[in-house]
Formats: sequence, C-alpha cells, structure tokens
Amino acid sequence: MSWKSKYVEWYKLANRILGEVIPGLDEREIMENVSTDDRFLTPLTNSGTDPQFFISLSDNYIKTGIVYSNKKNLDHFENILSETHQQDIENLLKALHELDEDYQTTLKKKDNVMEIISKYLSNRMDTALLERLIGQSHKIRKGGRMIQNNESIYLPPQTPELCIVETEIGLNEEEFVQALTEIKLVYEVLRGIKSRREIIREKLSKPDKERNQYSKYLDLLNLARKRKLISPEKRRELDNLWRTGDEGKEALIDEINRILKPD
Repeated sequence: MSWKSKYVEWYKLANRILGEVIPGLDEREIMENVSTDDRFLTPLTNSGTDPQFFISLSDNYIKTGIVYSNKKNLDHFENILSETHQQDIENLLKALHELDEDYQTTLKKKDNVMEIISKYLSNRMDTALLERLIGQSHKIRKGGRMIQNNESIYLPPQTPELCIVETEIGLNEEEFVQALTEIKLVYEVLRGIKSRREIIREKLSKPDKERNQYSKYLDLLNLARKRKLISPEKRRELDNLWRTGDEGKEALIDEINRILKPD
C-alpha cells in the first residue's frame, strides 16, 4: 500500500466535518492529491477559483488550513477587496478574529523548498495586511529587481502561496475536528467571493435597480399627496432628499410608509 494512504482516514474525517465545503473523494482520488513533498491538497470546489484545503502529516503532528496556491485562485481572492465585497471582508475578518493564537496567516514562496516570507496571527489580520500580502504575492510571482539588505538584487519569478489560515496540532482526532469546526466559517466566507465578471454585472445593473426603487418611491409620494396626508411642500422636500442623498433611501421609504399606514 502506498505511503500516501495515511491521508485517507484524515480526509474522510474532514469531509464529515466540513460537508459540502470540500469534495467527497474516494481513496484513490485522495492519494492522487498527495504531492511528492508529502502534502494533501484539493480545491474546495471544481471551479478553479476557490482556495484549496490542505493536510500535512508527520510522525508527531498534523497541519491543516486554507491556501491560495495558484494565480487563478489568488486573483479571484483579490476581488474581496472590492466595494462589492465590503460585507464579505468584514465577515472574513470577524471569523479570523474569533480564532485563538494557534492559527496563523502566512505568505510563502516555493523554489526548491517552501520559504516563509510573512507570518501573522490570524486573529490580528485586517484589510491593510490582506492587501499587503496580496501585493507581495504578485511581486513574488512576477519577480524582478528588489531591495534586500539595502542592495538591489534580481529575484527570479517564483510561486507564492497565501495561506489564509493554518494550524498545527497533535495527531489527535478530537483536536483535528475542533480545528476544522473553528475554521469552517472562514471557508464559507471565501466561497462567497464573486468573480470580476459577476462584480461588473452587478455594478451595471445597479442603476436600473436604483431607478426602479425611485419609481416606487414616487408612487408612494403621489399616493400620500392624493390622500392629502402630506402637503405639496412636504412632497417636494421628501423628493429632494432622495435626489440629494442627504437621507438613507431605506429610511425615506420607511417614513413615507409610516405616513401612509400610521399606527
């Protein structure tokens, strides 16, 4: 039996805890996803843009976590910095901040061996640090002249790996289950990141949504005026507030609804 078979039961356990977040692989597929440098790695889905789940086994410990290891999925992750994903990045940071100090966020580069470039406690991450790590990843992949120890040197293009979260524990099933349970929220946030095409489509459709919302708001204003629940001056004031954006749109709709349906 191949030495890679040691990953089979650990992955089956992970699959029971994480469910549909990771693919259901059979024993052959599990072993096919173990690299020659002794690490199991699989995409969370088959989209090609999602991060990868990894397990690394030794005689005394097990490492596990979420990693972006190729250009396509790292470029996809960068979309979380867009305005469209403001809520998602807040949710991601919240999930990371709830982890204890056994969890780390790292940037590594691979030449012949894996070298750690940056390392942070996951529960100390913020938007600025994520932007820095993504920027560093691009520089590593591109290569070129860089300053190290006050000297300008040329670094060839290398392969970066951005590990959003990883932890190392003993070879203990209970600890492994606990670790997977704690970082499952991170997986779920990352799965919700939209592609650039989806972000552009959403931005293009926004004006239509706003026009439809304004049209419905005008209908409510006209109805309130028809019922003489507001004066002509009040109607103009409420219409102007919408146009100038001085008030939140939802607050204005709530106000006119209260006028139409008083308690």
